[in-house]
Amino acid sequence: MNLAWLVAALLAVPPATDDSRASTGQSRPKQAAPNPAAPVTAFRRLVDAVALVDGRRLAIAGQRSGTIMIVDAASGAVEQEIAVGERLEALALGGTARPAPASANAPASANAPASDNVPASDNAPASASATRTLLAAVDSARDELALLSADEKGRWRVDRRIAVVRSPISVCIARSGRYATIAGLWSRCWQVVTLADGEGHVPNTRLAGRSVIQLPFAPRLQIELPDGRFFVTDAFGGQCAVLEANPIRLVAVTRLPIHNIRGLSLSPNGHSVVLAHQELAERLPIRRESILAGRLIRNGLSHLPTSELLAKRRFEPLDEWSHETADTVPTATPTSTATPTSTAAATATPAAAETATPTPTVAATATPAPTPTAAETATPTVAATATPTAAAKPAPATAAARGAGDPAGVAWLGERRVVALAGLAECLSLPLANDDSPSPGASAAIRQRFATGIRPLRVVALPAAGCVAVVGMLDDSITFIEPAGRSAPRRVMLSPHAVATPQDRGERAFFDAGLSAGGFLSCHSCHSEAHTNGLLSDTLGDDTDGAPKRVPTLLGTGMTYRWGWNGAQQSLHDQVLKSIDQTMGGKPRFQDGTDMVAFFHTLAPPPPLEPAASDRLFVERGRAVFMERGCGNCHVPPLVYASHESYDVGLTDERGLRKFNPPSLRGVSQAGRWLHDGRAGSLEAVFRDHAHPNDMRWTETELPALLRFLRSL
Repeated sequence: MNLAWLVAALLAVPPATDDSRASTGQSRPKQAAPNPAAPVTAFRRLVDAVALVDGRRLAIAGQRSGTIMIVDAASGAVEQEIAVGERLEALALGGTARPAPASANAPASANAPASDNVPASDNAPASASATRTLLAAVDSARDELALLSADEKGRWRVDRRIAVVRSPISVCIARSGRYATIAGLWSRCWQVVTLADGEGHVPNTRLAGRSVIQLPFAPRLQIELPDGRFFVTDAFGGQCAVLEANPIRLVAVTRLPIHNIRGLSLSPNGHSVVLAHQELAERLPIRRESILAGRLIRNGLSHLPTSELLAKRRFEPLDEWSHETADTVPTATPTSTATPTSTAAATATPAAAETATPTPTVAATATPAPTPTAAETATPTVAATATPTAAAKPAPATAAARGAGDPAGVAWLGERRVVALAGLAECLSLPLANDDSPSPGASAAIRQRFATGIRPLRVVALPAAGCVAVVGMLDDSITFIEPAGRSAPRRVMLSPHAVATPQDRGERAFFDAGLSAGGFLSCHSCHSEAHTNGLLSDTLGDDTDGAPKRVPTLLGTGMTYRWGWNGAQQSLHDQVLKSIDQTMGGKPRFQDGTDMVAFFHTLAPPPPLEPAASDRLFVERGRAVFMERGCGNCHVPPLVYASHESYDVGLTDERGLRKFNPPSLRGVSQAGRWLHDGRAGSLEAVFRDHAHPNDMRWTETELPALLRFLRSL
């Protein structure tokens, strides 16, 4: 075994998960405040942003820095940077329903009014005199929710920290201000946390009791609906759920034929939920011409009417906006670059509300999908009947064909919509949607394309400033854009002294749709957030077509031995270059491969769905079954649970391939489908339904223990 590989593997193995803190509320050491005089030499990674209630400023979360920055849109100045935690993932803004102290001069909440369909005590926002603004942030390193408020001088501070579920990835404050909801990524759950203000008021007792519910997928984005329910989307694939918070209940789950849902928004009139996502033709052999013609992957928006949620869907393609000659789609670049300076905080004032016209929808038909077993889904779900409309006819490819790779955040301002194209460092400014989207040949006055920072995931409307802020995650930038294009964009670099490392460059290349033919897809398009979209793809990775394979996770791939389902690639660098060439239709550069390998070596395997805790003896029994039955001969423990060789395990693909290289079992419980072609819809089905390997039969004593062991890896 190579010594360098062994060291890298040991460093990449995550420490054992300690869940005791989530139940005991154990406190953490206080983090030192950032020194404004010291130049920041590492990128903060701006993962989320929200507009403050004055409509002129925004709060931005730095994932790496663990800080929140308050930025003024007019000047681009950072008014305050608050040390909050270790690894921030998301922000939310809302108002508490408890009376604020008499000295506080907090503005009224800018949240929408309550719906008549839910009890006013739970959904109605408090009056302006009884409301103060809360800023919530979730920290995935501490498994913690931090609540911040502003003092009478407008300076933000952390008021309270609350232990929450493992791997929190998003937070939403209910319009009532009485509770917040937390989505747990790798723990696959949704939590309701009752909020109390800094004066120690007793939480709402009607929310006491069970506050966590399991989901059949790993969640990421969430939003409160007009009727007080919540809509939660899959972090990697296309599943969506509707939930209620009081009492906590999973209302419905469906699987849409989409993936990479990186934008989730409610239309200004509340008539539709809008998802920004991608769609993949799983069984289409990948060719450069199929990419350019828009047949392999589509980037677009799905409009789901709130009146018939999960029953209807209208797809709005974004790629078709780009199938034109270059002179009809101008790209606006910022005219100036600014470095933020420190200024005094401003006093917040409420922002004006926005309105928009309704977005009609078209009915869709249903498509079944594999569902997890009861053992893997702690809460029963109600299946809804919603899936795709018929595929839109792709626009003919031209010499200037340009995709809309990896659409993300969506925001409305006046009569315009702005959609971030995270893979292209651009955004699209579009008119409000009616029955049909404007045609691709529409004039540039109807829609425009603007350059942004690298990987723009968030678009924040700032009504009082008359612009949107597009936040570049990977270069710590904010691009302020007037959506109608009447003024030139401005860009502010929040970390002007930061220098990109090889790992940073590799991450940028991984998310860069510009490496593909026409800008339609990036590596992330299939390997969602370096994990998997759970779909099949005919990538020619095994040098055949007509035999689509399951998209594997790349988390922990730097620890494995060979690559490709047939194990043909002995070098991760060669595998990367082959993927850019054959899968993405691009022109690989040697340095891109080198940088991406450096990035991959920073990625630990997915954490286990069920970490070993009180049932360690049962886990050890499963480990014994694993070894006694010979599983360790192919999935060699203890580091990677993989091997150099390829094996015949009784499976055959459509081209007759019988030998497969075993993937790592680290994080195997976090896959959406299993086996080379995704034929197993659950981890249990691998053994019970498909008798893996080689028609092996498992006893009712062995299988539960084996599954528990695998879910602990």
